[in-house]
Amino acid sequence: ELIKNRKYHEALRLLEEIIDEKNPETYNCYAMFGVYTDMEYCSKQLANFEAAYKYASKRLSMIEGFKA
Repeated sequence: ELIKNRKYHEALRLLEEIIDEKNPETYNCYAMFGVYTDMEYCSKQLANFEAAYKYASKRLSMIEGFKA
């Protein structure tokens, strides 16, 4: 909803909370993949390309893990 309404700063804060609260027992790699995708998108929209690159790298690492 926040991304749809172009509230990228608020969306990033919420997504960071999700990352901080992830629990190894309930960790869902596909959901986290979506979180990193959204974080990358928000960072790009805010012209924070360093952060966007960081989140893209995390996503790519996850893709490599899916292949294993």
